[in-house]
Parts: sequence; structure tokens; C-alpha cells
Amino acid sequence: MPPDGIESNHDIMISSDDIGGLTRLPRSLAVVGAGVIGIEYASMFAALGVEVTVVDKRDRPLEFVDAEIVDELIHQMRKRNVNFRFGEAVATVTASEAGRAAPC
Repeated sequence: MPPDGIESNHDIMISSDDIGGLTRLPRSLAVVGAGVIGIEYASMFAALGVEVTVVDKRDRPLEFVDAEIVDELIHQMRKRNVNFRFGEAVATVTASEAGRAAPC
């Protein structure tokens, strides 16, 4: 489900419900939310070579999981070039002229 004020357009900005309908892999992907679903999609797309950035307003993902396990997960994901932006939130998203979404 997209955050409030951000609409899925099924092309550039998609929700977790729409992601299974992709017909091609994106070069980059911003995942908003570092919960179970967000981390799952981030790790899958990173394993496929997609440049992934995870944005979450919390200080750490998966707060209900043991901290050592989460630290190792983050370490392994960073080795796959996943960027994390914790403590930040997405206020708006706009599509640039090149057709890429640009979180603000």
C-alpha cells in the first residue's frame, strides 16, 4: 500500500501489490518501508542486480527481530549494494523528465 499522498501509477510508482506485474527489471528501485515486505522485496531485487535504496522513518528495520540478526542482514544487504536511509520519510514523489521517480 503506498504511503498517504502517494499514488501508484502501475509504471514508475508501484505498490507491493503491483510489483508482481512488472514486465522488466528496473535499473533502480526505492523501497519505502523497512518492514517484512519492504526488506523482502529489497533483498530480492538486489539479488537480481537492481540498485536498491530502502527508506524508513524508523531508526532500524524489523524491530521485533533480534538486533544481531538484523545487523547481519543489513551487513549482507549492503554487500549487495542496498542503500539504507533510516530516520527519513518520503513526503512526496514526482516523476522527472527522464521518467524516473524522484522522492522528495
